[in-house]
Amino acid sequence: MMREFKDSQLRSALIIIAGKLPPKLVPYLSHQCLSKLQKLNDTDSVKEDFSALIQTTCSWGQMKGLLDLIQEWLTDGMKTKLNSSLNSKQSKRNQQVRFREEVIPKPILALKFLLFVIEQPNCRALLLNKYQSNIIGILEQLKFVLNLLEQRLTVGLKRLQCADDTFLQAAYYLYIRINLLLYVGVHSENDEGIIVSLEEIMKQFCTWAQNIIVPIFNNQNSSEKAIRKRRSSDSKENSITLSCNLLEHLFTLTHTYLLMFKINETQYYLLSELFHCCFTNVHSLKLLPIIIKCLIQIISVNLSANHDIQQAIHESFKFLLETLVTLATSKSDTNTLTLILNSSRLHMSNLLSTIYEFSTHRGTMLSCFFQTILTAILSELSFASEQNDINEVPSNFQDIKLVSLWLLNIIFKKPFLIRYFLKELHTFTQSKPDKFKNYHQFYSLLYLLNTLNYSPKCFKSEMKDLWLYIKQSDFFPSQTALDAEDDISVKLSIKGNITSLNMKLCDPAE
Repeated sequence: MMREFKDSQLRSALIIIAGKLPPKLVPYLSHQCLSKLQKLNDTDSVKEDFSALIQTTCSWGQMKGLLDLIQEWLTDGMKTKLNSSLNSKQSKRNQQVRFREEVIPKPILALKFLLFVIEQPNCRALLLNKYQSNIIGILEQLKFVLNLLEQRLTVGLKRLQCADDTFLQAAYYLYIRINLLLYVGVHSENDEGIIVSLEEIMKQFCTWAQNIIVPIFNNQNSSEKAIRKRRSSDSKENSITLSCNLLEHLFTLTHTYLLMFKINETQYYLLSELFHCCFTNVHSLKLLPIIIKCLIQIISVNLSANHDIQQAIHESFKFLLETLVTLATSKSDTNTLTLILNSSRLHMSNLLSTIYEFSTHRGTMLSCFFQTILTAILSELSFASEQNDINEVPSNFQDIKLVSLWLLNIIFKKPFLIRYFLKELHTFTQSKPDKFKNYHQFYSLLYLLNTLNYSPKCFKSEMKDLWLYIKQSDFFPSQTALDAEDDISVKLSIKGNITSLNMKLCDPAE
């Protein structure tokens, strides 16, 4: 009957329906499921080719055979990659001792099968309930990918066949995901015999990444002498791309499991070290969206109960903004940085909103975050002033530097953040008057105020109060000082901004 259905979707539907019947009623199909899976192409097969067969195999209690096939392919595939110099004589002898038809290892297809099993709810439940010993055996084979990645990232894998980066990434992803999946399965049952805790698992993953992946970024940032001479520029670029993808897998899975579990300070510090590493390189900075998502989840679960994690998260945020300003002012890769900031805008907005929602912390953590934002904005503008890289007086809201514009666009999307930002700006000028005794720093403050005035969302009454306070403050320069014949350029800019602010925020009588 299967031959009558030429459409692949119809055949898949028929196979799934057959899986609801006892296998003895469809003997041919029940005996051919594994065989059909074995015959699929290693690299070209897609989910639609095997999903129905795998579901039916599991329904008929043949999952062990499927897992054995996956483990065999991974074992042979990993062995081939780890020892590609195996000579033909040894290979022939290995074939002779087999008492069944030789099965060509298909490690890529094995990973596709395994991913489907852990993503399909019924198959995953069956796997965790009845076949934990099998999945542990598969994990032992997947662990070899760490050795392969270490070789790939340190000495290259030119001598190894079929060890492409796609396979390495998929195996690494599954190794982490299945480890965490097993922990969740055991943890949910309150089993006292947990082999390793989640903390220990995360420590292993983060430590490995610190030892193997982080040096790749450090080499990229250091002098050419620190980079192996044998690597070409293309090879180095590929290593950076692979390293970014590996960390993205780690952070994505970490975010998933943060939805279910709290973490302590030790676990956060391990993650934050990897976060900070990503901030320092414009290539790895593309991971900023997933990093911010992790921070949001950590805040949502841990913020109210753990002051140490609050401080640690703020330090990460501070380091991020400092690094962004450094990258922006260096102008090394402005286009890439702009794309990264645009892709992260919504996530950063959600981060600030999440912190704001915890009302009990608005006077502490939220204040620290906004003070850090102000420091970053004023630092970027001050540097631009020193380099004569800024207009004398802004002509519109967009006429501000890259990171500052990114932050202001985020804040000015939500009225409650605008009002809080203006409040903290007032507090900032009151608590840190010494910051504005330098002409460039004072000019950066005036430039920021003039920029804010171009937004129709800005609260004019708060702006007016702030401007009146600044005019009466000790750090406001006298007319005599502004007329002195030193630092003429920046003083002219200051005068222009003072005139503009007076026209916009002061009554004629004032």
